[in-house]
Parts: sequence; structure tokens; C-alpha cells
Amino acid sequence: MSSQSLSSPYSQRKHPDMLARALWHDYRSRCIYMVTLSLAPEVPRLSRIEGALTPAGVRAETILSETGIIVDRELDCIETHYPAVWIMAKAIMPDHVHFVIFVKERMEKHLGSVVASIKANCLKRFRSEFPDSALALSGHGLFARGFNDKIVFRKGQKDNFINYVNRNPVRYYIMTHHQGFFRHCQDLEIEGISYEAYGNYTLLRHPVMEPVVVSSRYKPEELEAWYNRWDEAIRQRGVLIGAFISDSEKEVRDRAIECGAKVIQIQWYGFEDRQKPSGRFFDLCGDGRLLIIAVHPYTTRQAQIRRDQCLAMNKLASMICAADFRAKLLHALNC
Repeated sequence: MSSQSLSSPYSQRKHPDMLARALWHDYRSRCIYMVTLSLAPEVPRLSRIEGALTPAGVRAETILSETGIIVDRELDCIETHYPAVWIMAKAIMPDHVHFVIFVKERMEKHLGSVVASIKANCLKRFRSEFPDSALALSGHGLFARGFNDKIVFRKGQKDNFINYVNRNPVRYYIMTHHQGFFRHCQDLEIEGISYEAYGNYTLLRHPVMEPVVVSSRYKPEELEAWYNRWDEAIRQRGVLIGAFISDSEKEVRDRAIECGAKVIQIQWYGFEDRQKPSGRFFDLCGDGRLLIIAVHPYTTRQAQIRRDQCLAMNKLASMICAADFRAKLLHALNC
């Protein structure tokens, strides 16, 4: 058997710029995708994102440029060229475009042809409306080569993609205006053990901290005492620290988040270089209310967490509450 036949088709999806297609998938079939197009370097920005922090959360608005308006219109009318497709959500960002596209029935042409048509029509309309611009005369397109696609292949993923696209302006605003809350430190070594950290490092200086561990060995009065301590930390908008593995621990964490407290989340594995927290963890980072500390660096082969590893994470939560260990963390983080 050849070495080529032994390789997994999933491994062939890996590519430095993530432009490679999934060789196991039929791109003519009925399916939903999230597609990302990157703007070519010389092209003017497609939009600007304006926003503000409000009592209800972050508000963000996309203001389209003239070029962005062209892209927006072409996405709206793609169904006139390809009746089998439907744009379910879109975000025209300053330097890239996201859209969720539903191929409602099998097509003769594949997804790449549809995306190529969108890019070509955008350029055609741009040249028509701005014939004297340097870009129109240059022969280059509006977008960089290729595109990135993500395939919906399990229940709930479509809604996740749509939510991701719709919230892209909010995330962009948070990332550009609160960069200090998204700091990522690798190779963080304390007492011979390597850690990773992501989020707002200054939470380590907060005066109110409590570790959250719900143990079956606690007596009822011990557990009640701990709940009182956690409630008081939450009332003071302090920091709760833990791996939050059990349902009871997650309940404490969720109540803390709901009431405006901060969280230091302990996890076993770290982050990819460009990875960011998702969902409400992203929003917490944007509010400066989250720090994630990982015991081990990121790996693509993440095994199920064992009991001894859970105990190690719980121990780390208690160690962080100790002033001397916290000082070492802050020193290693240059804070």
C-alpha cells in the first residue's frame, strides 16, 4: 500500500492559509457553508466598525464604504445568478467578508464557481462605477486568491455559524478597543511547570479571590460555608477560580458571570497561536472579566481529562489564591 493511500483525507485539508478544500466532500451537493473572503492588500477598506460599551453590553455598527456597498449588493443578488443558493447571513468587515451560504439543491457547478462568480461580479461592478480608479486599471481583483470554507455537518453548527457571522462586528470592536484583555502568553514557567495564559492578566491582582471546588467529601456544613464564601465573592464582584468541571461548579461559575463577577478558568490544554475563546468566553474577555490558565500547551490530540488531571487543576486553583504563587505568575507575565 502506498504512503499516499495511508494518509487521511482530513490531513489534506491542512494548509498554511486554509485555502485547501475538503477532498472528502462533494461541493456540488446540498449543504450549508460559512465562507470567508480576504481583501486584497491594495484595495480600500470595505467598512469601518463603530461601537460603544453600553449597560446592555457592546454595541457595534458596520458602516460600509463605497466598495463595501458594492460587495453587499452582489451578495444580495447572487440568487439571480444561482437560484439554488441562499445567503443566510453576512458580515462586510474592513478587510474580509464572511457569509453563510445555503446550497438548497444539488448544482451542476461547485461552490468554488459560485464564490468565483461573486468575486468577479464585485470587480466588474467596481470597474463600472469607478472606471478611473487605479485599482480598476490595475487588472487586480478586490479579493485575495481563493477562499476559506467551513462545512456544516452536524446539528447546531448552522446556528453557530450564523451567530458567529452576525456577531463579527461586535468581536471586531472588542478586539480593536480592548486588546489588553486578549493577551496570550505561551512558555509561562513557574517552579518547573509550563503554563499558558489568555485574557486579562490583571485579574491576578484582584483583592477578592475564591477557589471553586465542590467535593463529595465535604460535610453539609462545609459545603454551606463554601457557598457562603462564593456568594460573598460574587457580591463583591470578585474573582472565582476553578476548572469548573462538575455541574455544581459550573452553576457557581455561571451565577458569578451573570452577577458581574470575574472568572479565572483553569483548563488542561492551551491554545493554538491564532485561537480565541468563543461564545460568551469571548464576551467575557472583551469585558476584562476572564483569564484562562492552561496547564499544558495546545495539542491536536486532546484526550479526555482524567481524574488525576482534574485534581491537578483544582490544586492549581487553590495555589493561585495564595499570594506568593500569584506573585510568581505576575512576574512571569511581566505584569
